[in-house]
Parts: sequence; C-alpha cells; structure tokens
Amino acid sequence: MINLTLDTSCFEKNSVELIKELKTLENRGIKVWHELYSEIETDRWINKGKDEIKELFHSHSNVKLDSSFIPSDIQEPQEILKFLEQKQGYTLDELHKVHVKIDRILHSEGFHGKNIRNKYIDGKLLAKHIVRKRDIFVTKDYGFIKNNKKEKLEREFPNIKIRILDVDFIKELKESLS
Repeated sequence: MINLTLDTSCFEKNSVELIKELKTLENRGIKVWHELYSEIETDRWINKGKDEIKELFHSHSNVKLDSSFIPSDIQEPQEILKFLEQKQGYTLDELHKVHVKIDRILHSEGFHGKNIRNKYIDGKLLAKHIVRKRDIFVTKDYGFIKNNKKEKLEREFPNIKIRILDVDFIKELKESLS
C-alpha cells in the first residue's frame, strides 16, 4: 500500500481531474489522505469553486481524526494525553520536533509577511505526513521544491518523497503499480 498525503494546494479547481484519477488507483494499492488543516485552510478561500473543492476532501480522500472517544475511567490530564497519543501513533513532542525541523528548511527566512498562517500550515501538514509514516507528500506548491528544499527535506527525513501533482506524477504512480 502506498499512502499519499495531499497538500492543500492540490485541492484547486484545476486539479479536480487529477484527484479523481488518484482515487481510481485506490483499488490498485494507493490510499489518498488529507489532513484537517487543509479543510481549515480552504475555509478562508474566496472562490466560486470552493464548494466543489471542499466536497473533494470527503469524496476523494481519507482523513484520520486525531481526537477520539476517551473512556470515562480515564480522568487525569496526563492519562488522557497518553491515551490520545497512543491512538494517534505519535506523541505531541515528536510532532513538534519534526515540525520545527521542517520549518527551519522551508522557512529559513522566518515567518514574516502576510502568509504566516499558510507557512505554519505547510509545515504542520508535512509534519503530520511524516509522523503518520506515509510514503509520498503530494503538492502543487513549489515552495516545497524550490531552492533545494525538496532535497533537504528528503535528506532530513529519508522515508518520505515529495512530488508535484501533475500528469507525470500520475503516470509514475501507475507504472509503479504495474
């Protein structure tokens, strides 16, 4: 099974057909995921096709909820945290450390300007992908690629691959499944 995480940038009107094609590969060994941060990020979008795009989250990708029903016999905050981390498969400390490393590579210039929230979410999405031990992080945001950032990220986190969502990537996936 090849697990893909789609970055928010993949959920654009001009990517609808590519996302639908990814969905058709699920029966051949692909699992398509998104993170709730992407849904939150698209809530701020102002665009005509927003509703269709938001529908894609639910119809063409999966999401793992980090929260969970907490049994009533667990009362102490530390025990609740331990229970949730066990369900998630990673600790908050692990997620934080990975996120910090990513931000140092992606945003070495710092968090200045009008896109502070987007920069934070970019790092958080990739960090979640890594701690969930998924295989390929798929994006249309060249900020993950330019200035050797892709190479630096893949060197820092050797178990991940970063790819741009386009017809060449779909072709590459299909060939790897043959």
